[in-house]
Amino acid sequence: LIVAQFAVPLFERIFNLVTDNRLMELTDARQPLLRRLAAEAPGTYSHSMAVANFAEMCAVAIGEDAYLARAAAYYHDIGKLSNPFYFSENQAGYNPHDDILPEVSAEIIRKHTTEGMRLCMEYKLPYEVAQVTVEHHGTLPIFVFYERAKHLTDGEVDIRDYSYHGVNPTSKISAIIMICDSSEAAIRAMDRPDGERVDRLLRSIIADRISKGQFDNCSISLKDLDMIRQTIISAYGGLFHTRVKYPGGEK
Repeated sequence: LIVAQFAVPLFERIFNLVTDNRLMELTDARQPLLRRLAAEAPGTYSHSMAVANFAEMCAVAIGEDAYLARAAAYYHDIGKLSNPFYFSENQAGYNPHDDILPEVSAEIIRKHTTEGMRLCMEYKLPYEVAQVTVEHHGTLPIFVFYERAKHLTDGEVDIRDYSYHGVNPTSKISAIIMICDSSEAAIRAMDRPDGERVDRLLRSIIADRISKGQFDNCSISLKDLDMIRQTIISAYGGLFHTRVKYPGGEK
């Protein structure tokens, strides 16, 4: 037993094994990549923590590995470390995309998926965690820059030039992160969200990804997707509740 206590962590690192202990270790805030994320991209760090809360609950709801879901969520946007201030959650008023062409913006944004995989490999994270970085956006279009490009030109604009060049989710964990990532960001952006509006939003997000074939390469079912939707709605009340206002205006 004494030998096993020292041998198991050693084998986990040497062979990059995915065990509950290893996954729990990866979610420690003292991990080098997480420390970098918190220091260099605090908005992305906060977003990743919120996505992790959703993802863990959704994984439990459909019988997937909750430890893996949490770890994958922590690192899913780690590629944003290459250009943190080009992502809205890390901006403080000034948006550098206002001064560059939409095709350049699209390239910077979509690069965070492949850059995330590179960083995960460099820091020797398990492949199961790393693959989520290139799968959580699949091949979805980046509509904000696609629409901007259409306004700047009279010719045809190929939407593929404004889409992610990643891989569609190949596991239920990647599908969970894809939904939770978009849902968390969209709910945060909503003005006075309530249960009914959040429900409509989630149905729209899931339906859009189904119509674009994002779940064609994984075994997630419609029942799983509906359970994920219901779980996020239930979690929404606890994670985004309104604080009581006290006399003087403080919350």
